[in-house]
Amino acid sequence: MNKVIRFISKLGLVLIMLLSAFVIGTPENVHALAADPTDSNRVTVDKEAKLVDGKVNTWDITLDVKSLNKQSTETTNVVLVLDVSGSMSNYMNSLKSAASLFVNTFLNDPNVRIGLVTFETNPFLHNAGGSGNRYATTSAQKQTLLTTINNLSTGLWTHTQGGIHDGMLTLDNGPDADNDIMILFSDGEPNRRYSGTDPNYSYPSHINDSTNSSSSSSNAFTAGKHAATLAKNKGYEIFSIGFNVNSTTRTFLQDVSSGAGTHYHAATAGNLGTVFANLAGQISTDYGIENAQVVDIVAPGFTVIGALNATVGTATQVGNTITWNIGRMDGAGIKNATLTYRVEINDSILNVTPDPDGKLYPTNTSAILKDLEKAGFSRTFPVPKVDPVFIKVSKSLVDQDNNTIVDTDRVFDVELKHTSIYTAYTSIKAGQTVILTSLRDIANGYKVTETGSNDGLINDAEFSDYTIKYTINGVVTDLFNVVKSTSVISSMDDILIGIENKYTIPTTSITAEKLWSGGDPASR
Repeated sequence: MNKVIRFISKLGLVLIMLLSAFVIGTPENVHALAADPTDSNRVTVDKEAKLVDGKVNTWDITLDVKSLNKQSTETTNVVLVLDVSGSMSNYMNSLKSAASLFVNTFLNDPNVRIGLVTFETNPFLHNAGGSGNRYATTSAQKQTLLTTINNLSTGLWTHTQGGIHDGMLTLDNGPDADNDIMILFSDGEPNRRYSGTDPNYSYPSHINDSTNSSSSSSNAFTAGKHAATLAKNKGYEIFSIGFNVNSTTRTFLQDVSSGAGTHYHAATAGNLGTVFANLAGQISTDYGIENAQVVDIVAPGFTVIGALNATVGTATQVGNTITWNIGRMDGAGIKNATLTYRVEINDSILNVTPDPDGKLYPTNTSAILKDLEKAGFSRTFPVPKVDPVFIKVSKSLVDQDNNTIVDTDRVFDVELKHTSIYTAYTSIKAGQTVILTSLRDIANGYKVTETGSNDGLINDAEFSDYTIKYTINGVVTDLFNVVKSTSVISSMDDILIGIENKYTIPTTSITAEKLWSGGDPASR
C-alpha cells in the first residue's frame, strides 16, 4: 500500500483538530521492477522512485536490468596456450586440473573444438585430438586431449611470443567457426623471443619451428605484444590468465588480451580452477547482453545524496550524469543487476514545469541502456515522476478595519522550526508568496514565527503595533505536524501558510484634573 503523508494543523481544541485534518498523499510510482525477459525480448529494464520511509521530498531511485543468458549454439575454435616453463614445476598439478576442468565442460559439445599449444624455451603444438588432429572435437578426441594434458611436463625458459604465434597459426588452420579464441596462461615474465627487432621479427613459417628463436630476453615483452597484435588484427579474441605474477607481467598480460573482461588473475594455485571454469562459462553462454552500460541523467530540481549502489559493475557520477558500467552478467538463465541511489529536491525545481496537473515532476531526463558490443542495441527506462511537498508562505498587511495595506517596501522575517530537526528562514513582503523546498522529515511540532523586520523601515517598537495571525491550510494556528497515514489518495497537497499583520493605531491614556481658583466653587 502506498505510504502517504497527513498534514494536521495542531489546534488547542480536539474538536477543531479533527475538523482541520489535512491529508497529503504521495504517488510514488511504485510498480514491479523489470519483467522477466523472454526468448523474443532477452533484455528488460525498469525504474522506480520510492519515497524514503520517515521522509518527504526524498526518494530512493532503483534501476533494474534483467538479461536472459542461453546455452550457445555457435561453433567455436579454442586454443589453450599454456606456459610450462621451469617456474611452473611446483604448480603443474593445479594447471592440469584446471585445464582438464575446462575441457570436460565441452566434453559432449561438438560445437566447441579445442586445440593445445604449450611453451617454455620453445613453443609446441600438440595434436589435441590425436594423431593428425590439431583440434579435439568429438568426445573421444577430448578424452585424448585430457590424457595429453595430464602428461605435460615443464621445461626452462618462457617464450611467450612463440606460444602466441603458434596459437595464431593453429587458429589460422582451424575449421570455419563463428568464434576463434586463444586462452593464454602464464606465470611469469617472457624471457625468450624470435630474432629481429620490433616490428621485424623473424617469425617461423610453420608451427613447431624454433630455428629463429633467440636466447636474448631483451624486449621479450614488446615481442609478445607484437605477436598478440598480429592475432587480434585477424579478428581472434585473446583471453589471458596471470598466475601469481608481478605488476609488470600483469600489465603485459592485460595488454595482450582483447580488452575489458578478457584478463583474469589467479593469485593462488587454488584459484586456477575457478578462472578456467569462468572462461568455459563465457564461451558456452549466449549472453543476452555482452557489455552493458547505462547513462542516467538526473533531472533539474533533484540532487543525488549519498552513494551509488550497484549490485553488478560500477557506477560513477559527473554533474547530473550517472554512468553505470554493468559489463556482462555471467551465468545461465535470467540474471539481474540493480542500481540504487537517493535523491532530494532542491530550489531549482521551482523553475521546472510539472505535468499538466501541476503535481508531478520527473526525477530524470532520460536513462538508456546500451550494449557496447552490439551497435544499435538499446533499452529506454521509464521516467519516474514524484509529487514534492512545498511550503508556501504568503504575506498580507491590513489596517484595523481589515483594509489591505499596499506596501512593497517593508520586509518581514519568518522562521519555520522544529526543535530538533528543522530550521528555515525566509524574508517576505506584503503581497508576496515565498516557496520553500527544504522540508524533509515526518514529525510533530513544526512552528511558524514572524520574528520581526531587519529592513530598517520598521523598528521593534513599530513592529509591536502589528497583531499577527497565522493560518495553515486555512486553519488559524502556528503549529503543524507531518505524520504518516495509511490513506491512499492520488496527489500530495502543499503546506500553505498565511501570515497576516494587522496594524493597530496606538492609543494613549490621558488623565486630566480640573482645578478652580477664586470665588465659591459651589456657585460655579
